[in-house]
Amino acid sequence: MSSLTTSAVSITGGVGSFEIDNANLSNTGSTTVTITDVTYTTGQMCTQGGLTASSNFTIETTPITAGLSVSIGDVCVGEDAIANITGNLIDGSYEFTYNLSGNNTASDLTATGVLSSGDGTGSFTIPTASIGATGNTNVIITGVDFTTGQMCGAESLLVITNFDVEQLPDVSTLNLAVSDVCDGNDATVNITSTLLDGNYQFTYSLSAPNAATGLTATSTLNAGDGSGSFSIPTANISNTGTTTITITDVQFTTGQGCDVTGITSNTTFEVEELPDVSTFTVSNPTGNAVSYTHLRAHETRHDL
Repeated sequence: MSSLTTSAVSITGGVGSFEIDNANLSNTGSTTVTITDVTYTTGQMCTQGGLTASSNFTIETTPITAGLSVSIGDVCVGEDAIANITGNLIDGSYEFTYNLSGNNTASDLTATGVLSSGDGTGSFTIPTASIGATGNTNVIITGVDFTTGQMCGAESLLVITNFDVEQLPDVSTLNLAVSDVCDGNDATVNITSTLLDGNYQFTYSLSAPNAATGLTATSTLNAGDGSGSFSIPTANISNTGTTTITITDVQFTTGQGCDVTGITSNTTFEVEELPDVSTFTVSNPTGNAVSYTHLRAHETRHDL
């Protein structure tokens, strides 16, 4: 559709400009402007008509923010948060402007998100540097702008969600103690620490003669003082001798399963051998004497 409009222009050195009222630019897409007449605004207002000087330009769309929503899953402190976008945005590259409030506060943060699925979904990243405090944080998207073309944008938005930044286990004072055990028995690992009450998984390794890595055990700490325990099953300590246990990872078993790796807290304990009775015999023909064979020097003799 074409229409005729007029506009006043000041020309200096052969150069000038005029604005096209946005009321005449209500449709997006390619538009052609053609100058058909030039008229002086002074004197006899002489006019030169029949001109065809033209130029094309594109009216770009603004982001479609109707129905825009955002959701963010809980994260562990030290991790980035992913803001998941749903709505009616067309595929493209966008800059999202957002604020943080709650346990983490910041204003006019920006992040780039590329939508390419064709269904208005995408995401952007909130860096860990912006969410260093644990607890609940609100995210308020205030603007969405294209990052290409004229960078058309939609401002003054209030798209809100919240998420939790969960703490890591406090392993700063983690200590272990394990009593010696007899071969064939489980060993109990006693923990003292500044761990909060909660449910944990401990990953640990054992040294020779019971060498193993990546073993796990769960424990619930509820004494309020960071103390607790877990068992090493006898199947993992089937060889006698001195064994070192090293805890390498402590992880919450709830929430996001936040964990601390690279731990080296350790202690040693002894798996003691049982008396060797493989050739042990007892005879008592007279009622007052017992004969023993193959008892080792450190084993105890018992008379009947």
